[in-house]
Amino acid sequence: MPIMMSMKKEYLDLVRAGDKRIEFRKRWNPIYKGLVFIYESGPESRHKVVAMFRTEGATKYEPHKGITDAVYECSRKTRYTTFDVECIESKKEPVWLVPIIDFVEARVDMTLQEFSDKYRLDPPLVTPPQSWTYIKQKQQTKATKRRQK
Repeated sequence: MPIMMSMKKEYLDLVRAGDKRIEFRKRWNPIYKGLVFIYESGPESRHKVVAMFRTEGATKYEPHKGITDAVYECSRKTRYTTFDVECIESKKEPVWLVPIIDFVEARVDMTLQEFSDKYRLDPPLVTPPQSWTYIKQKQQTKATKRRQK
C-alpha cells in the first residue's frame, strides 16, 4: 500500500536539487518499503501531488547514541550529502531517517481530487496528510476487471 507524504516546498526544492536524500520524520513505519507520493505543502507551494520516490525502510536516529552503523548505512544507501549529515547531527530528539531513492518529478501536478480519481482511492483524499498516510485503493471486482480489458 503506497504512502502520501506532505513536504514543505523548501525541503522539496532541496530534494529536487539532489541536496537532500533523506527525509526526517517524527513518526514512520520503520519496515515500510515502497512508493511514497509527495504532496507539496507550506506557504507559496502549489498544494498538489508533485513527485514520488521509493524508500527501503527507515532507520531510527537517537541523538544519545550518535551516528550508529545503522544510521551510517541508511545515509550511505542514499549517497548522503553534507546537508544530510548536518541535519542528522542537529536533531535533538529521536527521528526516523527515511531514504529517498529514485526520486521522480510528476509529469503533471495533481490536486488531491484528481489523484484520488486517477488511483481510485477509497476513501478519496480530501485534505493533505499532516505528515503521512497510507493510500488505500478501491478493490476491483472480477466484472470490473473484465470490462477494463
